[in-house]
Amino acid sequence: MLDLRSTPYENQPNVTLGDVLTFRYVPDKLRKFERDLFTTKWWDYRFMTPIEATQEFIAAYRPAARVVYSRLLDYQRGQHISPLLFEDFIERLENPKQALAVNRKSLTSVKADFTGHWRARQVADAIGIPYRTFIEFMLAERLGCWDRAALPGPAHLYSSIGAEKMVKHWNEVLRTRMHYAEHYAYMPENYRRAPAQTAYVEWLVGQARLRPFDLTMRSMIDAGKISVEGLRHVLGADEVERLLTSRSH
Repeated sequence: MLDLRSTPYENQPNVTLGDVLTFRYVPDKLRKFERDLFTTKWWDYRFMTPIEATQEFIAAYRPAARVVYSRLLDYQRGQHISPLLFEDFIERLENPKQALAVNRKSLTSVKADFTGHWRARQVADAIGIPYRTFIEFMLAERLGCWDRAALPGPAHLYSSIGAEKMVKHWNEVLRTRMHYAEHYAYMPENYRRAPAQTAYVEWLVGQARLRPFDLTMRSMIDAGKISVEGLRHVLGADEVERLLTSRSH
């Protein structure tokens, strides 16, 4: 993926590509929501800037779209559909005349799709769900009542009714099996009481309380999925000692 945080824009050392894309193509009314989303988005995205998270969302969109389209509409065609990649958006946004000559898609249409991805990503962040899971569910919901051969666009991923169904589905998924962050900051050996790290430990404890608590906690500790030091900070030393002691019997 592109390094949006440090890549300078047109040899301007104090202006990054991510800055330009964000402020040139994303409306103010969408940018203002980002501050609150840093504490609700799925754990692996909390160290990303909004434009980096959007790049991650767009990267997840193509494989998710192929899976859903192949399953629900046309397997052969679904293997070859190619929604725009992030690099495609940059090329078309920054060189609209050239892009129009190639694929006849206007700058207005490309901007609408890019903004649609941004807004859909914000909905996923508000729910706190991995992007691939969100996209697959929302596309399947749309295709269930879709009377066209074309794939629904990103602007179709954030209806209020669909989001309500998504929240219900995600809660059911979480009750079915444990989900874990993959970012290195959440590895037990990297725990340093950073707010996001402690919030993640608290979240895992909350998930464990939906199940046989001691068994689930011991399983996470044994598998190296949760920081013992983080647990001492969240649960207290006595409770953690009890869990560690009971694990040995």
